[in-house]
Amino acid sequence: MRSLGVSLAALLCLAAPAAANVYSGSLSDDTTGPIPAGVHMVVNHIAVQAGKTLTVQAGAVLKFTGGYWLDIYGQLLVQGASGSEVIFTSYPDDSAGGDTNGNGPSSGSPGQWCGIFLEAASGPNLFDHARVRYAGYAGYDAVRIHGAGVALTMTDSVLEMSSADGLDLLNHLNYPTVSNCQFNNNAGRAVEGLCIDAVPGFTDNSASGNGCSYMNVTNPNVQGTALTIEAQN
Repeated sequence: MRSLGVSLAALLCLAAPAAANVYSGSLSDDTTGPIPAGVHMVVNHIAVQAGKTLTVQAGAVLKFTGGYWLDIYGQLLVQGASGSEVIFTSYPDDSAGGDTNGNGPSSGSPGQWCGIFLEAASGPNLFDHARVRYAGYAGYDAVRIHGAGVALTMTDSVLEMSSADGLDLLNHLNYPTVSNCQFNNNAGRAVEGLCIDAVPGFTDNSASGNGCSYMNVTNPNVQGTALTIEAQN
């Protein structure tokens, strides 16, 4: 009887769902196009340059290999929908898009990729019905605001299972709008580094299972004016 000569590794590769695209380097709507629904691999760090916009459409799953990240100098529009979220996760995470790496059942774990970085003056950025999980490589947060003047609206989204914080404003004067979001099972704080007058921009959110399930205010400024907080006996 003739052998078919098909190895176990080949069978696993055949069983694995193919990624729609493999991404690295600079991305934007007018050069690489919006990221459509389907499974996509990120094999190096990716960036949206100043003056450029990248749209991620409902149903897209971006799986990051190694300790890579998404860096935003321009504008990021994450346009998920109820029942068709946009998912940013790690390569081994079979719960999103199936067994992409073809190694049989596997799950993600905190810290397998860095996260999403919003650089100074980027935006307006939108996260709508997004899910960011298993970030935190090298101590970075799931979503981190790296400078002042970042415009961010985050709605109906989940930041979860980071090995660091969920959302970090890094003590910059930024005033995001964050509503109906969840911060779950992150090793650090749910939200870190707010200025005190940014707090009213957070409405109807929840936090559970984090290292510290609260928002940490670290900048006592109100529109550039120092606010003195006196201890009470």
